[in-house]
Amino acid sequence: MQKVSISTDEFGRAREAQSPRLSVPDDLVSERQQAYAGDADPGLQDDYHHPDTAQDEEASAPPKKAMRRPMSRLVRQRLIAASLILAIAGLAFLSDAGRVRSLMIKVPQIEDVIALMGFGLDQVTVKGQRFAYPGDIFDALDLEGTRSFISFDARAARQKIEAMPWIAKVEFRRVYPNELQVRVVERKPFAVWKNGAEVSLIDESGRALTRVEDISAPKDLPRFGGAGAAAAAHELWSELGQYPKLRNIFERADYVGKRRWDVRLANGIVLQLPDSGISQSFRQVSQWPGFQSLLVTGDAVVDLRARGRIAVRAQGVGIGATSSGPQSIADLLKPAG
Repeated sequence: MQKVSISTDEFGRAREAQSPRLSVPDDLVSERQQAYAGDADPGLQDDYHHPDTAQDEEASAPPKKAMRRPMSRLVRQRLIAASLILAIAGLAFLSDAGRVRSLMIKVPQIEDVIALMGFGLDQVTVKGQRFAYPGDIFDALDLEGTRSFISFDARAARQKIEAMPWIAKVEFRRVYPNELQVRVVERKPFAVWKNGAEVSLIDESGRALTRVEDISAPKDLPRFGGAGAAAAAHELWSELGQYPKLRNIFERADYVGKRRWDVRLANGIVLQLPDSGISQSFRQVSQWPGFQSLLVTGDAVVDLRARGRIAVRAQGVGIGATSSGPQSIADLLKPAG
């Protein structure tokens, strides 16, 4: 059934067109107007106009202002609801949904309305991932049952993802209306760390990234061994970087007693470093005139643990209670045979 709307002015003009027009004397009209005016209710406006004076009254009347149709109650309610939903969505964006999650639990229809309005969480994109498993990242997002950004717990997801071995940092970007972008920054392998039978890749902070087979470990990464070596490796490597000639012949370093290093160089040379003053020990041995000759001979231990002194002995010769002490440099450099 179609609803038709028509104004009162249009209705009057239609009736006038259908009815024959009568001519009424002016004196009779004047008497009828006076009688009607005497009986009329003073609280009502008289809409009767004499045909001859209608144009004059309309011309002298002030211009009518355009009337605005009042907003219906249903439209007003919808606008209020939409504003409320957008405000909640904005609050969720600024606060990682933590402040409004309790409200969503009390009023679960909020999430349904947001999803229907086009602000649901329908698409997820992961960028920057190379070594970390994508499945682990999606599991940490915990998207099961998540329909919008309000129910997505960004803080909990960030903690889970950044706890993964390879992940250094994660950022979430909400691309409205319905996309979540996850950008991860992975840690860089710095060295190979061997602790007993376990071989791992570590970053500069000493964090173990993944286990590897010793034979398949990257050859271009420095090697460190021993308990506690992972956390102290970067400091040793940085100190060694100040002496390129030593660093270029570096093979590996073993952490002894979780307090000092034995640095193994090419051709079987071992530098026994003290507990502290690593840089000073490197400078001392690099400036020693006999070091280059020792590199040619090889298979020697250079003991730098006593400050200001260099003791040299052949590989496999220990210093015990009955030992006569380290051999002289001349003996070590004597040609064999």
